[in-house]
Amino acid sequence: MSERESLQRKHEARIAAVQSLYRQKLDGGALDAERTIQQLSERLLEEHESEIEGFVVKPDVPPDYALLRRLLEGLATETAAMEKLLADVCNRDGKRPYARLNPLIQSILIAGAYELAHQQQLEPGIVIDEYVSVAAGFYDAPEVSYINGMLQELSKRLERST
Repeated sequence: MSERESLQRKHEARIAAVQSLYRQKLDGGALDAERTIQQLSERLLEEHESEIEGFVVKPDVPPDYALLRRLLEGLATETAAMEKLLADVCNRDGKRPYARLNPLIQSILIAGAYELAHQQQLEPGIVIDEYVSVAAGFYDAPEVSYINGMLQELSKRLERST
């Protein structure tokens, strides 16, 4: 597998993790890593791009399942802690409280926060760039800039606390 393909598969895993968090926020259920991975795997067996239960799947670029599993398993236990960290960062200016952000922005921030806090083998700038890229797939500049700023600030706080 080429380095480019490996990076694309990791990106797809991050998108799938964000979509899973988003679906969990809308449904109010628990994050289920096994169910999510099974659904994605089954979907990849089909030949064309389509949507299934909220997932947009591109068969030519499957997600990195090992990364997706690590993200979903970690997020299943760490989401509340990540939300607390994010609430502290988002509430700092008193203008946009975390609880008032839409669920998709919250999901992107949670996944990014989790990787910044728990995937320390990656440079923070790489993690932030990845989630800014994920955000750009859903939003225009103002929201993407907001997500970038929140993850940058969180990264600084995490660096100071270690």
